[in-house]
Amino acid sequence: MFILPFIHREHTFQLFLTKGGTALISTTCEPSLFCQENEIPIKRIFTKGGIHFVKVDVGKIEPNTFYSFHEENTQELDVWRTFIHIKNDIWSINTSLQSISLSGHTVSSLVEAVLRNSTNI
Repeated sequence: MFILPFIHREHTFQLFLTKGGTALISTTCEPSLFCQENEIPIKRIFTKGGIHFVKVDVGKIEPNTFYSFHEENTQELDVWRTFIHIKNDIWSINTSLQSISLSGHTVSSLVEAVLRNSTNI
């Protein structure tokens, strides 16, 4: 089972990933326990296709306690990685998300799962 903490703001998606931002986090741990151990405040959890999506409570998170995808020497660390997704994408920016694979899932499919479930988030 995978766990994917995320932050969604208008056109950006921040995904909490492992291996320096190149893979989903695989865990046998319950999502709430994983988030508690990693100091990730939960707003809501939903499960889709073997992935526990965890919407992060942005008002309670301490962003300075985490690594970013753009920092050096984070290849083996868990980091926040930001992706841009445009709703009415006239410049075809979103097509680049189809070519980025994270543990067998495209970023595009992960973003779409969040958007499809956003009415409940």
